[in-house]
Amino acid sequence: MEIWQNIKRFFSKRASPMATGPQWFSNWIAGGGETASGIYLNEEDLLRVSGVYACVNLISNTIASLPVPTYERINPRGRRRAREHWLYDIIQYEPNDEMTSFDFRKMMQAQLELFGNCYAYVERNGRMEVTAMWPIPAPFVRPFRNDSQDLFYEISLPDKALMVIPAREMFHVRGLSNDAINGYRPLKFAREIAGLALAAEQYGASFFENGAVASGIVEIPGSLSEQAMRNFKESFIKKYAGLGKHHKVLFLESGMKWHQITIQNDNAQFIETRKYQTEEVARFFGVPLHKISSLEKPSYASIEHMSIEFVQDCLRPRLVNWEQQIRRQLLRESDKKKYYVEFVIDGLLRGDVASRSQYYSKGRNDGWLSANDIRELENMNPIPVEEGGDAYLVNGNMMAITSVAPIRKEAKDGDE
Repeated sequence: MEIWQNIKRFFSKRASPMATGPQWFSNWIAGGGETASGIYLNEEDLLRVSGVYACVNLISNTIASLPVPTYERINPRGRRRAREHWLYDIIQYEPNDEMTSFDFRKMMQAQLELFGNCYAYVERNGRMEVTAMWPIPAPFVRPFRNDSQDLFYEISLPDKALMVIPAREMFHVRGLSNDAINGYRPLKFAREIAGLALAAEQYGASFFENGAVASGIVEIPGSLSEQAMRNFKESFIKKYAGLGKHHKVLFLESGMKWHQITIQNDNAQFIETRKYQTEEVARFFGVPLHKISSLEKPSYASIEHMSIEFVQDCLRPRLVNWEQQIRRQLLRESDKKKYYVEFVIDGLLRGDVASRSQYYSKGRNDGWLSANDIRELENMNPIPVEEGGDAYLVNGNMMAITSVAPIRKEAKDGDE
C-alpha cells in the first residue's frame, strides 16, 4: 500500500491518542500530569481553558485565512504571482483532495500551538514536485536520527503499526526548540497557568452548583440518631442547595439555629484570579487582551496600536517560520533562487477609511501609487491600461510621469 494511503487512514479511522503504542508514544502521553492546583492536564485539556481556546483559535484562524501566493522573482526588485507554478495551488487552495488550504493550515497551526510541532506527509511525483500534503496529528510522530545522523520520522498508525519515513517526505514546522528537531511542548511551561485557570473555573461552577451563598452551620440542640441526621441532610440539601435556590427562606424546627459563614466571592478574589489567569494565558501566546475580549475600557487608539502589535509581534514570527520552512522543505533546489511564498498581511494592517484615503492620496500625488495599485489594495477591478490605470502622476499639474521627460529635455536643450 502506498505511504500516503496509510496516512489518509488518520482521517478515515482515527486512533485515540491514548491508544497503546510504542514506548516513546507512552512517554509522550505521560508528559501530561497533575498541576499544583490539583488539575490533571494534557494538550486537549488545555482547550478547556477559555483563554487558551480563544488564543489558539484566533491565531489558527488568522493564519489560515491569509492569502499565501507563490511569487516569481522577475528582476532584483520585481516579482509576480506565479499562478502556473506547481506549488501555487497546493499552498493557496488545496493541499490534498479532501481539504482546503484553510482547513489544512488551521489544523497545522493549532497543532503547533498546542504541541509545539506540526507535521504533514508530502506526496511528490517523479519530477519531485509536490502533489499533495496530508497532515498527521503531532502525538503520533517522533523525529529521530539514525546512526548516520540522518533525520527520519517514526509514525504510529491508527492500527498501532509503525512506519518510518525520511525527512524529505515530511513537512515539519516546529516552535521553540533547543535542538532544531523537536519543538518544546507548550504544556511543559503552561501547565500551572492553565491548571490554575481551570481550577478557578471549576471552583466557580462548584460555587453556584452547591449554592454557597446559603452555606453555613445548622446548630441542633441535643443530638440526632444517625438515620435522623441522614434524613435531615438529604432534606436540607434538596431544598436549599444548588443554583436557583439562593436566598430562599430557611425553615428550621426543634430549636435549630442557622449560622451564616459564607465567604463572598469578591473577598476570595475569585473574579480577580480569573482575570489574572486570562492575562497570563494571553501573555503566554503573545495575544493582546482585546483580541480575546478581555480588555476593560479600551480606547480606539490603543486597540488600533495593539492590533498592529498583534500582527508584528504575534503573527509575523509564525508566518516567517512557515515561509522559510516551505522554501526549505517543499521547493526543489532549482526553484529556490527564483520562487518563494509570502503571506499577504496588508489587509490586517489597514486603517479605517479616512486613514486609507489619506495614505492613497499621498501615494497618488507623490507618484509612487497608480490608480490600479490603489484599486488592487481595495480589492477592486483595475482600470484598463489604455485609460491610464497604470499611470503614475507627479505632484503639481498631475501629469503622467512619462510626459514630463520630453518637457525636461526641451528645457535642457533651450539652456544650451
